[in-house]
Formats: sequence, C-alpha cells, structure tokens
Amino acid sequence: MGFDVSGRILLEFDEDSSLFGACVVLRKDLPIREFLMIQKASAGLREDEGEQDEALVNLYRVFGDTVLVEWDLTDGDEPILPNGEGMVRIPMRAANAILNGWNASTGISPNSNAVSVNGASAEAALEAMAVTS
Repeated sequence: MGFDVSGRILLEFDEDSSLFGACVVLRKDLPIREFLMIQKASAGLREDEGEQDEALVNLYRVFGDTVLVEWDLTDGDEPILPNGEGMVRIPMRAANAILNGWNASTGISPNSNAVSVNGASAEAALEAMAVTS
C-alpha cells in the first residue's frame, strides 16, 4: 500500500459569500507540470497590460481544468460543468471565492514564484518538461 497524494479539499463558504451552501471540491495538491501551467497563466496577468482581460480568463480556465473536481453550481436548472469553461461562466465573485479558498487551503498561490535552483521561469520549466516527456 502506497501513500495517496491525491488529496481533495471541500471548500466551505461564509454566510456572506455568494457561494454559501455550495459544494465545491478541489484538488489539494497538483503535479508540478499542472502547477507550472497555472503559474504560466498567472504570469500573463503581469506581462501585457493590453491583454489583461484575456489573461484573466485564461487563468480561470486553466485553474478550472486542473484544480476543479466537482461542484453543485447551476445556471437556473442547468448544471455548470466543473471545468475551465464552467469557471469562466460563473460570476466573478464566485470564481474569486473558489480561487481564494484554494489558495488559503493549500498555501499555494498561482502568483507565487516556483522554487528554482537556476532562476528559470515557469515557462522555461514547462518547455523543458515537454522536451523530456
């Protein structure tokens, strides 16, 4: 029997949150490749001020595709899929609450710098991983 590294987080929201009572399950820990993908998407927010809107949408898409496991969010009677597209369909306050809840629960932030022994960026690390896989 091995050690399971696929931890999950059930987010709980305060009564004043737009998501109070919702069930949102997220992956607690990410493989390095997926964490670097989120960092790369987050880096887009800091790079080009002219494309901030698309960079923000991309960050939430990548986060939804890599971190979301399940939720019970709907748009009226229509379920919203727990993925990147679902993440950009929900209201901004709800999306922020989910991202901030994950940050608080894991101590990981998409805006934090990955540990680097040689100063390489997240983009360089992803490129190196693509070459070796």
